[in-house]
Amino acid sequence: MDPQDINSTKSLEQKRLDARFAMESEDARKRRETEEGIETAENLKREMQRRLEEDKSKEEEKLAEEKKQAEEKSQKQKNLSVANIKKELDKIKSMGAGASPIRSYKGDMDNMVQELNISVARMLVEEDARKRERGLVYLSINQKKQIIMALGSLLILGGIGIGVYFYIMMPKKIDGITNNKISETYKPLMFSETSNEIDISGLDRNKIISSFRTEILSNASKTANSENIILKKNGKEIQLTELFTILKSGASSEFIRSLQDKFMIGIVSASPGTASGVLIFKTSSYQSTFANMLKWEKGTLVKDVYELLTREIPDEDLMKKPFEDTVINNQDTRVLRNIDGKIVLIVSFLNSNTIVLTGNTESFNEIITRFRNGQIN
Repeated sequence: MDPQDINSTKSLEQKRLDARFAMESEDARKRRETEEGIETAENLKREMQRRLEEDKSKEEEKLAEEKKQAEEKSQKQKNLSVANIKKELDKIKSMGAGASPIRSYKGDMDNMVQELNISVARMLVEEDARKRERGLVYLSINQKKQIIMALGSLLILGGIGIGVYFYIMMPKKIDGITNNKISETYKPLMFSETSNEIDISGLDRNKIISSFRTEILSNASKTANSENIILKKNGKEIQLTELFTILKSGASSEFIRSLQDKFMIGIVSASPGTASGVLIFKTSSYQSTFANMLKWEKGTLVKDVYELLTREIPDEDLMKKPFEDTVINNQDTRVLRNIDGKIVLIVSFLNSNTIVLTGNTESFNEIITRFRNGQIN
């Protein structure tokens, strides 16, 4: 077809379309323009979603490569450590089978006492021998008794000193808080440098939050630090449902049922002055947890956890403010901002089965660093 004919056809179609638009009513025009606007908005939304997915895919590929390099480096270090351990074992074997393979505190003390007793006896014998050579007078029985009593006193004082040392180094329990190193049998969901216990037996919600606030303050000056908190009641670690009961939470039973039993409550401090509480849950159903999480946001989430995570009591205006979608450190999040626009509460799914809640951006970035380094189970 001739280009001139094509242009003529298009012009005719445009004239017909213009005529139809001119004849339509005001309501029909507004409805048409609204539909066209919606279609344009949907197209823009689809394009933005496509670009976000492309960026996310590239980021995942980059992270996968970095993780692979980190694993290779870790494997090299493990191989080197294994070689060093084997070398040390060969060295120990070469020293003979006479060495005790296992040392204990009791064994060390027994050896020390035995060696000390032998040394004392040897000194007495050698002293007598020297006096015999010099023609000196032997010690009287009373003098020998005095020496033995003096040495005995030294042993007693040494034992007291060791006892005092271990008393000082043992964990202290203050205001329901017991300081302990992380047990090898208990592994929190996120790697933590320290682990503390809080005995909540007989404590109400306010006293429990007060104890937790004290722990946050004790971490205020730390850098790149995580502390796992173990809540115990009547000597046993509390269960997931008990946590929500203690908080007097308004979260739905559907939300709680969608979570796995294991959870973590703790404190993260990225740098001095940024310490914040953290809650980590594992979900068995992403769809159910996400949907009910949104309901919890609109309900009592701020009232339930804000003071626990931030040490601050939320006012009425903050509890009524809606959460917003935003991206922090390439991670999709839901955030709550105060009247000054500062982020004061963050909720994020790190992956399809891990959800984290914390009180500021600095702590969230520290959590993301640990997550990407494989330090969150």
